[in-house]
Amino acid sequence: MNTVEAAQIYRKAFRRVFGVEPNDYELAFGLAQSHLESSWGKGWKEPCANSNNWGAVHSYKSDGKRCAYGEASPDGSYGAYMAVYDTPEDGAADFIKIAYARRLKVRKAAAQGDWHSAVVELYAPPRYFTGTACKIRGENRCLEIDHVENVRSYESAILARLYGPTKTIVADLGIKAPRTVKSSSNVSLIAIGAGLLLAGALALRNR
Repeated sequence: MNTVEAAQIYRKAFRRVFGVEPNDYELAFGLAQSHLESSWGKGWKEPCANSNNWGAVHSYKSDGKRCAYGEASPDGSYGAYMAVYDTPEDGAADFIKIAYARRLKVRKAAAQGDWHSAVVELYAPPRYFTGTACKIRGENRCLEIDHVENVRSYESAILARLYGPTKTIVADLGIKAPRTVKSSSNVSLIAIGAGLLLAGALALRNR
């Protein structure tokens, strides 16, 4: 799935949740985060491959639509039940509902092109993005940001998808980069600069 195809699915899902189109910055940030988490629903190794799960959304109730995911990590094993969806749009809509409808400050920051503040709000309490908090509240579906990550590394990963080198979402969609981008790290600033240069080169090539 390329960026344009993913954007079409994301727009439809966004309309299902909010009843309006996402602006360019909301679209770009949502695509960057969902690509980081699951490569736009491609998922992980079997049995969770092609699960249409756009956000590494965990499922804590045995409703028949989940898969057992696990991998080895340096600090021990990691395992979770990932939600499985019938269609890409279903998975994208649930991701949008959990990530942005529940966390309106995240949506507001993303809509302003303030990538740094959007990531900060993802980590802000109450932690919607931790499995423990999800279980305590008795919710079925939650997102979980890996415990070994932090705001800086997650932001850098987002920026690498917005501007490159992982993906070039901003350039692919012809989105004008926000004038002011806050950043928590020099790495992020370097990623922005490199990405903007790449976006400019792509724009010249495509003329």
